[in-house]
Parts: sequence; C-alpha cells; structure tokens
Amino acid sequence: MNGRYAFLFSGFDDATGSQVAIAGSFTADGKGNITEGIEDENGPTGSTLTVPLTGTYNVGSDNRGAFTITTASGSKTYALVLDSISSDVAHKARFVEFDDTSGTKGQRGSGLLRLQDPSAFTLGSITGPYAFGFSGQDAAGNREAIVGAFNASGSGTISTGIADQNVAGTATNPTLTGTYTAPTTGDGRTSITLNPSGTSAMDLAAYVVSAGEFLAMRTDTFSSDGLLSGTILSQASTPFDNTALNSPAVYYLSGVVSGSSSESYAEIGLMMPDGNGTLTFDTDISSGNAIGPNRTFGTTYSVLNAGRVTVMPAGAITARIQYLVDKNQAFILDTSPNVGFGFVERQGPAPSGGFTNSSFSGTFSAGTVAPSITANVGATGLAMLDGAGNFSESASASTLSGLFVNQTTTGTYSVGGNGRGAVTSLVITTAGVGGSVVTLLLLLSLLLSRLISRRNPSRRTLAMLCVAVLIAPMLAGCPPPRTNQFVFYMVSPTKAVMIHESSTDATPGITILEQ
Repeated sequence: MNGRYAFLFSGFDDATGSQVAIAGSFTADGKGNITEGIEDENGPTGSTLTVPLTGTYNVGSDNRGAFTITTASGSKTYALVLDSISSDVAHKARFVEFDDTSGTKGQRGSGLLRLQDPSAFTLGSITGPYAFGFSGQDAAGNREAIVGAFNASGSGTISTGIADQNVAGTATNPTLTGTYTAPTTGDGRTSITLNPSGTSAMDLAAYVVSAGEFLAMRTDTFSSDGLLSGTILSQASTPFDNTALNSPAVYYLSGVVSGSSSESYAEIGLMMPDGNGTLTFDTDISSGNAIGPNRTFGTTYSVLNAGRVTVMPAGAITARIQYLVDKNQAFILDTSPNVGFGFVERQGPAPSGGFTNSSFSGTFSAGTVAPSITANVGATGLAMLDGAGNFSESASASTLSGLFVNQTTTGTYSVGGNGRGAVTSLVITTAGVGGSVVTLLLLLSLLLSRLISRRNPSRRTLAMLCVAVLIAPMLAGCPPPRTNQFVFYMVSPTKAVMIHESSTDATPGITILEQ
C-alpha cells in the first residue's frame, strides 16, 4: 500500500442492530504508517464529520494484512486483502472490521479501499451522466436501498435525475435534482445533496476515486433519515435502449428475508439478454436456509434512454430495476420485501466449448460485500483453485461468535460450460497460527507499543502479552462445519461471485473472488 486511498465501510452495531458506515481517505506511506487522513462516520449514536485520523498497517507477502485507524474517539482494526496490484502498489482492497472479539460488544461489517487519482480532485472533473447504488436502513431499522442516475454539470449542479427506492418492499420512483461542492485538494472529499421528489433531501459525503468513481455515505441524522452508503460510477454509451443488454452478465443481490431480522437473502446468477427485450436467468438463491439452486427462468425487459432497466417478474425472479453504467453493467435493485441490492457485470467471452475447471484457476482475493443483517459473517482471505478441481480458502472472519483467524476450508470444485461452479465436499479446519496471525500480532503490538511506551517504556512487554491473550481465544475454535456447498458464477477467468448454499445457514452472504 502506497499512496492516497479512499475507503468505505458498511456494517452493524452489535448492541442496537443498527446500520453504521464510515467513509474517508488517508495516505499510506509504503512503510506501515497511515497519515493525513480524515473520515466521516454515521450510525445510531449520531454522525461525526471530517474527523482527522492516523494509523498503522502491515501487509504480508501473500497480500493479506491488517490496518488500524485511530481518531480522537479511539481505534478500530481491520483485516484486509489486496488485489489489482501494479508496480508493487495495490489499487484495490477488501476489508472487514476485526476487533469484535466477543461478537456482541462491537460492530461488524465489510469495506472497500480504492487508490485515488488526485488529478480528479476538481469541480470540473465531476461532469456528465452518473449511475449510483446505495443500501442501508431507514430510521425504523428496515432494509432500504436506492439506485438511480443523474447528470452532473461540471460546475456543481445535478439535474435530470431519476431513482428507484425500496424500503421494506415499498417501492418509489422519484425524480432527482441536487448540488455538489468542489472536492478538497488533499483528500478528494465532496459534499453532495440529492433532492428526491416527494421526500427529504439526502446529504452525502463522497470521496473521489477517479472522475468516474466515488465512494459515498449519507450524513443526515440516523434517527430521522436512516443511513445509506454505496458507490457512484460514471455512465458510458448513453443514451441507452434495449440493445444495451446484449451479452451474458453475472449478477448478485444481497438482502433480507421478509419478516425476519435474523435471516438474509443472497442470490447470484447469469442473465442472458437478447438485445431485443427477452431475458433468461440462470440463478441460485439462498433465502434464509431455503435453497433454490441452479434454476432457469425466462422474462422480458425494457430500457429507457437514461439507462433505467425494468425486468418483469417470472417464477422466483421478482421485479427488478437496473441502472446501467455501461452495456451489460448496472446497479440492480429487487423491488420485493427482500430489498435485494447488488451489481451486474458483463461476463467475459467463454472459451470454445464453454468454461471448464481450468478456466478458473490461481490465487484469488476473497472478501464479503456489505452485510444486509447484523448476523452476516464478514470475511477476507485467499481462495486457491488449481484448475484440476481442488479448492482451498484461508480467511479471517468476524462472526456472532467472535473472531477467527486463518480458518481454512477445502473442497473440490466443478465448473459448467456457462461459468457456474460448485464447491462440494467442504471441510473446515481449526484456525492455526499462520501468516495472518503474525501480521495481526505485529500490527497490534506496534500500535500498543507506540501508544504505551511513549508514557512508560517498561509496559511494552505487557502490551505484547495483552495482544497474545487477545489472539488466544480466536484460535481456540472454529465455527462448526455445516452441510453445505459454495456456488459461484464466473465473471471472467479473474473474477467470480460466490454464495454459500446450506439448509442450516440462515445468514448467507455474497463473496467476491478477484485477482
């Protein structure tokens, strides 16, 4: 890690079950130090904006590591895995909060880290059509998500916007106007106000990754307006029509089981549009512990010139709205009470004869997307597929039962011609003291020793002992094995989306595998 990074974290507070989010920016100096940072945080206890931060980080040779962010109110520690590494600099990472040792007295969640382009920290860089997608909770704790599109003037005005919002199954379709400020030169922070018709304004803190990408979080008072966070991406190929969907695309949806606060909904699949309004879904669904594996449904769709796509319901496929970023790429919203939210991405061309096991091989970063309920597991790690059907994964996970380091899962996998793969015969082994534990130990001891030895050098040894005591219970056990399989759909030979299908898993989530 070396350079200026924007980050976005979305999770839940253990005590209240309410959504929390943090957005910010910091400089990683390439030597383990985090400097020149700020963050915005929002949740049930209120919002704190533009808070200065510092921190430390450590990354192992396997591109796994940890970082700690410190503000005036305290410190938070995260486990991360890097990807998109070029010239020894990571352009992307996924992370999870990793300090909720009991699973009951802290918070859990997942986040994104993106290398920023400071040349885009200007008002004029924010121009043209954009699509966006945010998810979270309303003030009453109901699942909420919104997707949409707007035009930015390049001078601070937002116009001709349209959105679709779903709050616990109640869907609306407001128009949008708004304003935005020039990004600050040091960190790329811009303030955005969206004004949906018929409801209150939505104030956002957004951090510029590039002229085409922003990480954003709502800053309004949680108790009255709830909390949303997500991504804004520039649109290409506008205006759109039905031909904008003309190639196979992989999608995922993460939501809740209607009527339950303790069960989540996860869906992944392959969309196959014909460019003329007809669409076929190959899909896998885990709704709580009810599984709908490998089913096919046919339906229809229509595309407006702003990139708004309406997908009609068919069988287990509920009505969906998409907002296109580009052809066959979009934010997606399920308008049912599941309030599924996710993303659609064009699938790379299949080899002659279709995909096979050898089409998906190598070492992949693995990280969970933003959780939809507090019980969702947050995990980052590495997945290894050898091209001959052997699968292994090593992950650090934050769960209702606490923290687990280097939890290893092995199994066998098989990839079908359409890119759907299944990992079966799974075996979960107890965590061991490996590279990730050493990384975490080094990072925490570094942090504690810096804080403590400044005041009393003799207490440095005590700090190390405290870290060892903290880590010991993490290694004492492992979540019990469950009858299960992983299912994934290949986006390309370097990326896939994956879910856990099990009749005993009521809290399935989405994992992204990427090189």
